[in-house]
Amino acid sequence: MQNEDKPIFGPEDVISTYSDSQAIEDGILVAINPRDRVTRSVWEWLVENQPKGNQPPNCWPVGMIGWFKAAAITKREALELIAKHGAKEGQEKYERQVRDRKAHALSIGVIDQNRDRAKRTYDENLDGGIFKLLARVEGGQIIELGPTGDVALWLLPNENEGISLMFPSDY
Repeated sequence: MQNEDKPIFGPEDVISTYSDSQAIEDGILVAINPRDRVTRSVWEWLVENQPKGNQPPNCWPVGMIGWFKAAAITKREALELIAKHGAKEGQEKYERQVRDRKAHALSIGVIDQNRDRAKRTYDENLDGGIFKLLARVEGGQIIELGPTGDVALWLLPNENEGISLMFPSDY
């Protein structure tokens, strides 16, 4: 019979670890704030599939201030981009910056709106402990989150006492 006080796996049994900070440094995770994370694959999906216009997708919770400030740039910042990268590459970098800011606003919105439900689903082991959302995409643009959709997203509590947004294949 095994000693109940002695853990099965002690510190000497750990082969390797991969910390949150290492995953961020490696680009596997994107830090949304000190607690919440988005996997790189979801982040790039958000960057590529976000609505192309100024309006956020229907029924998708969005950090509205972040969304509408995404394109804001000072004259100084614009001149620095042009000086450092040239006009064409500077414009491309600016456009990527806007898409990244919008991906951040989309991430913040979906995590904040579903944080409590994701934690409750995990804590009570409902539906396997994984809170699932479906996103509908049409014409390469996110339309909405809802009961139907072609892209599954998972929200799970993480070791930072926050939430991680990921695809099922990221798990």
